[in-house]
Amino acid sequence: VEENINDSLISKIDGVNSKIQEIADLNQRIFTIEIHGQTANSARDRRDLLAKDLATSLGVQTYPDSQGMLAVQLPGGLPLVQGNMAMEIEGVQNGSDMDLVLHAGGVTRPIQSHNLGGEFEGLVNIRDQFIPSIKNDLDRLAYELTESVNTAHAAGAGLDSVSGRNFFSAPNPVPPPPASDPWLDAARNISVAITDSNHIAAANAPVPPDTVAPGDNRNSLVISNIGEDFLIDGKDNFGAYYGKLTARIGVEANQNRLAVGGAEDAMNQLQNIRDGLSGVSLDEEMINLIQYQRGFESSAKFLATIDEMMGSLMDLKR
Repeated sequence: VEENINDSLISKIDGVNSKIQEIADLNQRIFTIEIHGQTANSARDRRDLLAKDLATSLGVQTYPDSQGMLAVQLPGGLPLVQGNMAMEIEGVQNGSDMDLVLHAGGVTRPIQSHNLGGEFEGLVNIRDQFIPSIKNDLDRLAYELTESVNTAHAAGAGLDSVSGRNFFSAPNPVPPPPASDPWLDAARNISVAITDSNHIAAANAPVPPDTVAPGDNRNSLVISNIGEDFLIDGKDNFGAYYGKLTARIGVEANQNRLAVGGAEDAMNQLQNIRDGLSGVSLDEEMINLIQYQRGFESSAKFLATIDEMMGSLMDLKR
């Protein structure tokens, strides 16, 4: 999933950089046109559209600078456009991960998640916060289950009457996990240690010189009941813990859908306010056009009446 997110970020970077550069070019174009007393409405409309697209992608903030050019910056304050200068965003590989950096005036700065907004913020937060949290919970579940199964399995004996064997190979990641997080990457590193079915400790361990009794499956029943034991902090069994995990994912997804709906409603309201201040209302323009038409028709009738009266007066004079 993290790789898919990184690929998605990389695929969006070129388009974002293109919009950033075009805004800088439009700044210069608008400045050059308007300094000679002409209007650059088309260029301004294009620049506003690009800024709106960047707000969706990056959550950018915009404001006019001292020369009337549009300055664009990330929510955390990192500049993207200053006058006619455009900065560049790049995705840099960092091991198996990918970091975002900003090239600005010969200086390269890291872009942290708090500097982002829009789609990029959502993707980075999912990659760096939500997914690691879910993986940590799955790792803990795998670790606790492995430890419990191995403990029970070691207490039993296989058909060769030997006990003390682990069913799973203990996770041994490199580098080793910290003491505060012993289950780090546990799910990834677990494997079955038993290679001979005769070594599966299905029976209770016999007391020497006795051997395993035929059909003894008492230890396998103990292992099968581990799923009902309270493995996690003495509170949750395997099924309950996994159920809570899947429920949390569902709740998070639903909350995000609600947040998106609320954000879209707010955006539509703000867009209506913006259009009311700076946009063109087709309904309003149509009303004005009809009013002008009626005024023209009235003026035409008035002039026709005057012309008719003048004609009548001329006839009387004759």
